[in-house]
Amino acid sequence: MNIRSKKGFTLVEIMIVVVIIGLLAAMAIPAFQKVRRDSIKKTMVNDARILMNAAQQYFMDKAVTTIDSTVLVGSATSNYIKALSKGNTVTPATLTSASDFTLGVTNALVGTSVMSFDNEGHLTGDPY
Repeated sequence: MNIRSKKGFTLVEIMIVVVIIGLLAAMAIPAFQKVRRDSIKKTMVNDARILMNAAQQYFMDKAVTTIDSTVLVGSATSNYIKALSKGNTVTPATLTSASDFTLGVTNALVGTSVMSFDNEGHLTGDPY
């Protein structure tokens, strides 16, 4: 009498499932990374807009015409912006109230993006 059970999966069936899961992961991971990079780029543009608005507010509050961009972020003399988004840093630049602003925001995963704003605060050109 043979009591051997026929339940379970063969090695070939398990290998096929593993290959299918591997192919799905190979397609999903690059798409996820692209979405992550795009999200970081959007935070960089948003941080630049916040910096530009803080600079304009600083010009009105202090009645000055120039400021260093790093003074706006969490410094002791001017606390207009507590911090930028996680991982973002501002490239030092002198901003002048009567001209267009050019701000650089850096993120370790994406690199540096230099963005230009007109003196009314509109983003000019594509930062990427």
